[in-house]
Amino acid sequence: MNAQMKIDRCITRLLRQYPFWGSLTLGFELQPSNVYPTMATDGVRLFFNPDYVEDMDEETICTLLAHETGHKMFLDSFRRGHRDPKIWNRACDYRINLYLLDSGLKLPIGMLVDKRFRGMDAEKIYNILMQDPDDPANKQAEEKGGCGCGGLQDHPSQPSQDQDDQDSDSSDESSGDNLQPSSAALSGADFGEAEAMMQVAQAKNFAKSQGKLPGSLNELVEEILNPKIRWEQVLERFMENCNQDDFTWLEPDRRFLHQDMYLPGLASEGVDEFVVVLDTSGSTIRYIPQFLGEISKIATVLKFRTLHIMYVDAEVQHVDEYGKEDLPIKPGRTYGGGGTSFIPAFSWLEERCITPKGMVYLTDTYGSFPKVPPPFPVLWTVPTDCRTTEIPFGEMVRID
Repeated sequence: MNAQMKIDRCITRLLRQYPFWGSLTLGFELQPSNVYPTMATDGVRLFFNPDYVEDMDEETICTLLAHETGHKMFLDSFRRGHRDPKIWNRACDYRINLYLLDSGLKLPIGMLVDKRFRGMDAEKIYNILMQDPDDPANKQAEEKGGCGCGGLQDHPSQPSQDQDDQDSDSSDESSGDNLQPSSAALSGADFGEAEAMMQVAQAKNFAKSQGKLPGSLNELVEEILNPKIRWEQVLERFMENCNQDDFTWLEPDRRFLHQDMYLPGLASEGVDEFVVVLDTSGSTIRYIPQFLGEISKIATVLKFRTLHIMYVDAEVQHVDEYGKEDLPIKPGRTYGGGGTSFIPAFSWLEERCITPKGMVYLTDTYGSFPKVPPPFPVLWTVPTDCRTTEIPFGEMVRID
């Protein structure tokens, strides 16, 4: 039996025994590839190594197929951003494999499992893995060959990011795949996330009709199809957007100079300076440790020179400055505790000619605002148990 026939046989087996995972595999373009030792996906194509498939038992192949569909279910190929591709793959694998176990699938030796990560999203797992290289989960992954569960590539619709990292080691399961998307793959890429979500909904309905959708998986799929946006996600997205490289005419794109075309290039310094302001007037003090914990997790994977942590009530009471090497932030004494004004924080930056890439302000919004909006984005983070007033500029998110 050749590899393609074996794959088809295993998909049929999944459809009978695990219809949710089996149904999701039908949306893939199956593509043999010797680039990967086992299997991999970019959300549209499912790559499989023919030699590996021919040598492996069907039970293992079924589990690996289900594992790759997990990347589609969680939209992992869309969500990497600027994260390290190997660690991102590892974080996604840890999340997926717990749900495969819940579904009754048997994980072969080499697949990553850590029950600490149950209920966590891949972003949170990634931050844990990045913060501590000696974490047991990282050690487990290295002992099992890096990732342990095949490769994960960015979706074809995503802009190329960190290409040097992805292409630096073609033998790594998380490294870039030089195979060009076929016309079918590119067509599928046009649908993007909406197409993937439609396939997840169809898989859920198919499994329910067979009476073979575990309760935990049903709840998970409901959450995926009808997501509740958490404040940590909004905070992370805001800080990542501030981290995006800007175009500049001072550094022209060298790729076009030989054509006598002077086009702007990317200024890749990343976040030079970022500001976090803590309103210490009283109502938000108990949120500071949790808030700074989230800031630390996100900041570890961003590019910045200085992170300013400002303690402000009616005036600037104290400012701490952190470099990359100073993380994580260790909450200590809380300075201030008087009335509230938002003007001093912005005046402090203006007096020192600091124009940060962004500011996050933890407050209850009761205070005096500057009359002129600042020349940088601001995210106001407000506890859910606080009444709010209208903010004249920036965005607002509730935290709990």
